Amino acid sequence: MKGIEIEFYEAGIKDANEQRKIVVPCRSKRYEELSRKHNLQIGKLSIKCLDAFSRGVAYEINRQTRLEF
Repeated sequence: MKGIEIEFYEAGIKDANEQRKIVVPCRSKRYEELSRKHNLQIGKLSIKCLDAFSRGVAYEINRQTRLEF
């Protein structure tokens, strides 16, 4: 992952941790702020960032689920 993707990954982890549920990027304020900050346009980079955010959410939900059991 590149630096920008790591930012989106960490944002996904933070959102999922705070809300304690699966967070959809289109409803995430952090995702929107990062997209504006990096001026993302539709293309390969925006898809990679979307994927990184979703992987961060999945990681945190998986971690929380394991802690519950």
